[in-house]
Amino acid sequence: MMFYECTNKNGDSDKHNLAINGKEKIIFNDDIYILNSVKNNKVFGQKREFLKTSFVEFNQNNFTLKKVNSWLYKVTKDNYVCRKTDSKIGYK
Repeated sequence: MMFYECTNKNGDSDKHNLAINGKEKIIFNDDIYILNSVKNNKVFGQKREFLKTSFVEFNQNNFTLKKVNSWLYKVTKDNYVCRKTDSKIGYK
């Protein structure tokens, strides 16, 4: 399992932990995403809810994370820069 601390590119106060289990799931901001693929050093996961679908894509080469939320009426996108940590504080 790999652990990262990610900071939103739009503001330093928006920090979240990222944990990647290389075979089955990604945990970001206390949300669990099902791991869909790992290709060209990019890890892709998705989470489906009743009215919202969320995607995360983590680039292992430059430590960037893209999160996209898609509702019926709008789409939001956030970009993060991550740094590797040895800590799994907050994750079980």
